[in-house]
Amino acid sequence: LEVQSGSGAKYFITFVDEPSNCSTFYVMRNKSDAFDCYHLCAQHTPTHTGRNVKGLRTDRGGKYFPA
Repeated sequence: LEVQSGSGAKYFITFVDEPSNCSTFYVMRNKSDAFDCYHLCAQHTPTHTGRNVKGLRTDRGGKYFPA
């Protein structure tokens, strides 16, 4: 994001469950927070969709992985 949110977030990440088309949106202060967001999403997905996360598809850009 070009402007920080009120909580100081500059980045966002979206997870989409393809079978149900359920999407989850998180804001992040740092790109390195992406794994924590994924972990939260993986914990909450069974509650909303009734299914566990079996895989993760990315664009393989590497921008959210620590150097």
